[in-house]
Amino acid sequence: MNSSIVVSAITEVLHEHECAVLPGFGAFILRKNFGIANPFSGQLKPASHSIYFNASIQEDDGFVANALKERSGYSFKQASQILIDFTKEITDVCSQKGHFLLGDLGSFHTNPAQELFFLASGSLSHRFAQNGLAPEFAFKVWSPFLEHLDKD
Repeated sequence: MNSSIVVSAITEVLHEHECAVLPGFGAFILRKNFGIANPFSGQLKPASHSIYFNASIQEDDGFVANALKERSGYSFKQASQILIDFTKEITDVCSQKGHFLLGDLGSFHTNPAQELFFLASGSLSHRFAQNGLAPEFAFKVWSPFLEHLDKD
């Protein structure tokens, strides 16, 4: 199975709805971390995203199957079956190899008790360079403010 199509559908749904459910398996949750500007140090921390997996959320909302349907031309029923097969593949590969890579999202692993857990990759975090901002941008923005503080 081409898992990159499923991962792309999950990513699309995460960015649109902040939650992507794999029916009967669990849900990926996208948490937005807001940017912070510290006027005293002159540092900017840009906004970023973190991905979490919650195995307790299993009720199908249909968003991932619909995204898969629209991306690949499958019927909704076929897309739903692909998701079921995909989650079975994750479980099977993890039980055999100990891990399953989900592209830029992260990877599933099994612990010694054969329980699945998810480790998110850091590639969804937005950094200065990804936003087109050079690191010295923070210093340029806050330099006039800091100079004003020094005079007081």
